[in-house]
Amino acid sequence: MNKIKLPLPSGVEFHEDIRLLVYRPHGLVNREVVNKIISVIGELETTLKEPFNRFSDTVGADAVDLNFEYITRVSLYRRRFYGNRPPIKSAILATDATLIYYGKVHALLTQGSPINVRVFQDRKEAAKWLGVPIELLVAKASGGSGGQPQKPNMKTKHPRHRLFLLEAISQNCNAVATALCRRAPVGNSIEAPRHSEATTTFMKRVLGAFALSLCVSFAPRAFAVEGGLGRPISGMQIAPFAGVIPPEPGLAVATGETYYEGSIGGATTVPIAGLLVANVDMKAAFTPIALFYIWPTPTKEWNFASAVSFPLAWLEVEANVSLGPLSVRIKDSTFGLFDLAFTPIVASHHFSQTDHLACSFTFWAPTGSFETGRLVNLSLNNWTFIPGVAYTKILPEANIELTGIWQLEFYTENPATQFQNGILSDLEVLAMKRFKGGFGIGFIESWIQQVTDDEGTAADALNGFVGRAFGIGPIVTYSTKLGKSHLDFSARWIHDFDVSNRVEGDGFNFSASLKF
Repeated sequence: MNKIKLPLPSGVEFHEDIRLLVYRPHGLVNREVVNKIISVIGELETTLKEPFNRFSDTVGADAVDLNFEYITRVSLYRRRFYGNRPPIKSAILATDATLIYYGKVHALLTQGSPINVRVFQDRKEAAKWLGVPIELLVAKASGGSGGQPQKPNMKTKHPRHRLFLLEAISQNCNAVATALCRRAPVGNSIEAPRHSEATTTFMKRVLGAFALSLCVSFAPRAFAVEGGLGRPISGMQIAPFAGVIPPEPGLAVATGETYYEGSIGGATTVPIAGLLVANVDMKAAFTPIALFYIWPTPTKEWNFASAVSFPLAWLEVEANVSLGPLSVRIKDSTFGLFDLAFTPIVASHHFSQTDHLACSFTFWAPTGSFETGRLVNLSLNNWTFIPGVAYTKILPEANIELTGIWQLEFYTENPATQFQNGILSDLEVLAMKRFKGGFGIGFIESWIQQVTDDEGTAADALNGFVGRAFGIGPIVTYSTKLGKSHLDFSARWIHDFDVSNRVEGDGFNFSASLKF
C-alpha cells in the first residue's frame, strides 16, 4: 500500500502497486484543507517517476466554504503545474447534489488537459473506470500500513482539489470556462505567484468573450425600416456566450468593424428621409467603441452589466430619386458619429454550469445628425427601445456551444418625416465547435421579421412597407495570449436571402478585444 517515503495526511492513501491515490475529506472543506491536498499532490507528482490516478470519496464531506476567485485560481494552477505529463484519471464519488455539481464544473475546467475528471454516484462504476478492485475504494480500508483509516502527519493531498475548485465557477463563468479554460497555458512552476497569474489570465478570457459580444451587438445598427434596412443587420446581433455575463467586476473596452453591402432592386420603392427612391445600392461601415461595466454581485446565480457604445459610421447610398415627372440617379455619402446606444442593464441567470439565460434592455438615442432630403444620415432621428433575451447551452462532452437570442425593436416616430417604423422581431441562433489551440468555428442563422405595419403618409402609399429577411453564414473565433495580456478575435460573414422590402446583401464583421 503506502510504501512511499512522503508522509501522508489523514484521509489520504496511496496504493503504489496500482498507482492510485485515494482521498476522503470529512466535515468542512475550506481553503486550508484544499491547500494541504494540493501541496501533497504537487510533491507526489514531483517526486514520483510515474503518473498515478486519483479517487476522491466525498461522501464524508458535509460542508464547503470556498469562493470563486480561489477556486478558479486553484483550477488553472493545477492545469499549469501538471503541464504535459502523461494522462491520468481523477474519479470523484459524490452523492450530494452540490458536490456533484462542483465535480461536473471541474470536469469542464480540466477538459482538454491530461487530467481526465469524471463524477460518479456509484462506487462500482468508479472502480470499473479506474480499473481497480472496489475493495480499495471502500471507506474502511487504508492507513499508513494497515486496514484502519490512516492518520499520518505532514501537509496534505489534493485529489479533492479538483472537486472544490469548482464551487465558485458554478456561475456563468462555467459556460465561458468550457471553451476558454481549456486553453489555459501550462507550465511547471508551483510557486504561489502563479496562482494569481492564472486567475488573471482566465478572467481576461472571460471578459474578452463578453467584450466581443457587446461590441458585435452594437456594431450592426444602420438605417431604419424607413430606409429599407432597420437597425438590425442579419446575423450581426448574436455573439458567442450571449447568455453569459462573466462574474468578475470591472470596466473594459472593445471595438470592431462591421461592413455591409446590399441593394433593393426592381420596382421596389423605398422611403428615405422624406424621399421615395428606387434601385437602391448601399454600403455601410460601422466601428463601435464600446465601454462596459460588470457590477459586483453577492449572489452566484446572477450577474449584471451595463454598457454604452459610440459608433463611428461611414455610409454611401446610390438610388433613383423621383423629381416630379423625372427620375435621376443620385449618390450621397457621409462619415461621423452615429446614434449612441445605451444598455443600462443586462442580467444573466445561471441555472447550472451549462445553462445560462440573459435578459437585456438597450435603447438608441437620436444623437447623430439628420437632414430631410438626404439619402444618407448619421441618425434614424428616432428613439429605439430593444428588450431582448439570450440563452446559452454548453455541451461539454463535445465542446459545443448553442446560443440563441430574440429581440423586439420599438421605434418612436421620426418627427422630421412623420414616419413611424413598425415593430421588428429579430431571432438569431449560433452553434460553435471549439478546438485545442484556441480556434472555434460555427454558423449563424437569423430571421428578421417586421410584425406591424409602418405608419405615415409614405408608409400608407407603400401598403405598410412590411419587411423581412433571412440570413446565414459562418463564424470563426480565436483566443491567444499576447505577452501578459489576452487577445480575442471573432469574424463572421452573413448572407441575406428570401428578403422582402429590405436591403439584401452581405454583412461582414471583425471584432477584437485586448485585456490588459
